[in-house]
Amino acid sequence: MGNPTLFDAFDTIRLFKGYWGGGNLSAEDFAKSADQEFSPAFERLKNEIMIDTLIEARGMYGFFPVYTKDDTLFLLDPSDFHTEIASFQFPRVVKKKNRSLADFFRPESDIIGVQVVTIGKGIGERSRRYISEENSYTMGYYINGIGNYLTEKLANQVTAEIRRGLFIDRDLGKRYSFGYRRIAGYEEQVKIFEIMAVEERLGITLTPGFQMEPEHSTMAIFVHHPKAHHL
Repeated sequence: MGNPTLFDAFDTIRLFKGYWGGGNLSAEDFAKSADQEFSPAFERLKNEIMIDTLIEARGMYGFFPVYTKDDTLFLLDPSDFHTEIASFQFPRVVKKKNRSLADFFRPESDIIGVQVVTIGKGIGERSRRYISEENSYTMGYYINGIGNYLTEKLANQVTAEIRRGLFIDRDLGKRYSFGYRRIAGYEEQVKIFEIMAVEERLGITLTPGFQMEPEHSTMAIFVHHPKAHHL
């Protein structure tokens, strides 16, 4: 039944405020909505997700040797630490002392983590069914929010594994997703898809607009420098 581990230590307050719009309510209105609407809806949808097995959580990560030149990061083949297999240009941020993410890697030799996760297509399909077939926008919105929350939680779990692999503290380093203004655009995901055989291994594909399918999927790089979160 589903994937119970993703529901362990589930922060419903974060879900209600950050994914269900409760953060826009006053404290009094939020408490009322949490008791009368949010909590019952969550229990209903959680049971539905588990009973109908709507989660198929999968993920992977890898480490790649890298070097940098100015604002460009070059990935090398882990099998020989010599052959260049991809490069990414990270824009400089004028308001951040003209820094680039490439500045957080040692120019001559360093390492980067890359991760990809998905919880499958079940929740996305159920959300669309609620909206288009059952005319229930609210429940479609709520279950989609649960999907977004679970995807982030899974991504955090994989990031924790990367930190353990790098033997660094759980608060050090930062994960950046493609499309974020500090790193390359969505189209650059194609390189990672090819290098890590993402479609073959996880069943994730890219649309012509470079969006990931299933929609509840993410790809990111992990920068281990302790000051990366300052950019």
